[in-house]
Amino acid sequence: MNKKLIILFLVLNVTGINFPIYAEPAPPKFYDVASRPPKPLPPETGKVKDILATNLIKLESGHVIRLLGVEPTRKIEVRRRAVEFMMSQVNGKTVKLSYDKKLNDELGRLLAYVTLETNPPQTGPIQEDLLYRGYAYTSKKYPCKEYARFRRYEKVAKREKRGIWEGI
Repeated sequence: MNKKLIILFLVLNVTGINFPIYAEPAPPKFYDVASRPPKPLPPETGKVKDILATNLIKLESGHVIRLLGVEPTRKIEVRRRAVEFMMSQVNGKTVKLSYDKKLNDELGRLLAYVTLETNPPQTGPIQEDLLYRGYAYTSKKYPCKEYARFRRYEKVAKREKRGIWEGI
């Protein structure tokens, strides 16, 4: 049996047909990191072009920012007041953006703490004002190092029955 295989192998090689004894594994694919363009850094500041929702703003640069650590209410009247508040506070103004561990949500929007650039500088992000007025809930949907502080503002609004906590 072995002699027949050897003769077959020799005949195939003499006729020019390659008959490899074993197949070599394909080389691993390496990607040249230097050939890829670097990801652009997220903006540190920007001018607010539009308020898309209580927790969503659009900058003139085209970036959509989701306010980190807060979720809007489902109560329509409170949501309307929250959007009006955001329009009066940040629409058309320059804001400072700071980021946490996670940079983007599942839709590619930037997750950021948004602070008004004023003179003198505002002390905290706009998220604090939304929670203090009862216009939003705290959220752990994305990692948020300010969660405990935001939670304190939410508790004050709840205790004083503001916004979403009215009539509860």
